[in-house]
Amino acid sequence: MSSSFDISRFPNLPPEVLKAFEAQQAALEASRMEASVERAARLHQEAVLSEKESLIATLKELIEKLEGQVEQYRRAKFGPKSEKLDPDQLQRKRRLRPIGYPSSAATAEERVSF
Repeated sequence: MSSSFDISRFPNLPPEVLKAFEAQQAALEASRMEASVERAARLHQEAVLSEKESLIATLKELIEKLEGQVEQYRRAKFGPKSEKLDPDQLQRKRRLRPIGYPSSAATAEERVSF
């Protein structure tokens, strides 16, 4: 930026010119301040946007990870492997067989008498 103009070097200027010059200096300073504020606001907005984009990317990665975990859980819980019988279930079924129930076909034929 250029250095400010020193009007005191011209002492013979009419008072209207001095007033106009001071008004122009004030307007120029206000314009510079406005530009500075707009620049700061734009930089802030760009920083906020960058932060939001970073957060969105992080959240998308987290969502993908969680969806993968949910899919693994579903496969473990409801997949074809979940329908396999547990060996303990077979043992419990054998123990819960009613008394007098034939344990084999030969035993059933022996009990039937003709």
